[in-house]
Amino acid sequence: MRSVAVSAPPLPFPDSVTRSTMPRILPRLIKALQRPLGPFEDELRIAPGLRSKARRKTRAVLPHKQHIPIRVTRPAAEYAQSLLLDEGSQVKQRKVPPPIVKYQGQDGARLMSKDELRWWSNPYLRMMASPLRICQATGHYMPTDLLVRVARLRLAPELRLGDESLLPDGIQHPQFQPRRAGKGHYVICNKRLATFESESHSPLRLNAKQRFTRAYLPHPRLKEQIGHLLRLRILQELDILARRAIPKTKGLHTPLIRRLTRAEWKEFQERKALPNPGAVAVLVVPPVRKSLLNGETPDASPSPTPEIRDSTISAKPAPPLSVLYPASKRDAAEISELSTGEIPLYNSVSLFPSPTQRAALHQRLCAVLKEDTITRGNQTDRPKPKSKSRSTRDETKSSHAFLVYSDGSTVKRADTVPLAIALWRLRMWE
Repeated sequence: MRSVAVSAPPLPFPDSVTRSTMPRILPRLIKALQRPLGPFEDELRIAPGLRSKARRKTRAVLPHKQHIPIRVTRPAAEYAQSLLLDEGSQVKQRKVPPPIVKYQGQDGARLMSKDELRWWSNPYLRMMASPLRICQATGHYMPTDLLVRVARLRLAPELRLGDESLLPDGIQHPQFQPRRAGKGHYVICNKRLATFESESHSPLRLNAKQRFTRAYLPHPRLKEQIGHLLRLRILQELDILARRAIPKTKGLHTPLIRRLTRAEWKEFQERKALPNPGAVAVLVVPPVRKSLLNGETPDASPSPTPEIRDSTISAKPAPPLSVLYPASKRDAAEISELSTGEIPLYNSVSLFPSPTQRAALHQRLCAVLKEDTITRGNQTDRPKPKSKSRSTRDETKSSHAFLVYSDGSTVKRADTVPLAIALWRLRMWE
């Protein structure tokens, strides 16, 4: 019987590679098999190389040339070109990377510093820090506290969708009346400059481009309603101020609101200055007299809608709505060189022509004064009488002038800045 020789199949790689590779792999395999298994490796063996986590690739950042800031070492007249085109300018070296901001962590809660309290208690800084919006009358960006918001609203829900008008929105305090429209537009807070008509005196509307266009009717008493809501906002701020006064606050001698004595009021009229640190406004609010029409005292009622004025007939002309007085008495030379702070004085007869709203203003001022007196106890900054004579006692009696304070110590107890802003907005509107 003839035998057949069977040859082995050819290897997939040369024999030289097998001889040189196997001696290096076998010791490592034997070492891996002899390693004791861990608690999670009973069912599956994991190679040592696969057991380690994959490292995240890091991008190498090559160091750039050191940026040398521009330093002016000679007069500007000697430069033949702009400073931005010199060597080392960041404008010329466009590929210079921006500086890396190191993350220092999130700032935790802390107490405000004295400077921060002083800035926060300034009503004019707070108005300038309000969000910016485009004024439709001027086309410029202005703080919202210097603007009035109007929106497309329906007077009654049963009206059709097309029966809409331009109405004020967002003027009242959000606790009393939130915004009714999601989108609104802003006009300057001035009754004479705020216009809702085009050059051809046709009705206007608001379109998607935030511009007034034709074919939309504003409310016929729109400006009157804006003025009424600005007055209503002052009464609302007084209500909130009376509720938010923190009781039992020790060591705070500055009041929120106090009445000037008759002697202080007389001195103020003579000097035409009010050297009271921390004062931001003066309100002259006498009690409302009886009406000459029916002989009854008007009730204090902050009406949400404008009412027909039935104020008492007076032969005297109405005083100015507001007058600015310097906060300190200075010479004429000092006033010409340096600007001095001024305090507005508001006359309630012109500020609130409606007797019911004026009675509500007097009632709320007395309520805030009562709460502040209970809070501060016997602490007062009113001057003590020099003698006990009758004339001296009359001079120490309270006048009809209310002085509103706002400084670093008053904001710790209550914030009177919204009241000062509401008064200033009504002054700008009128």
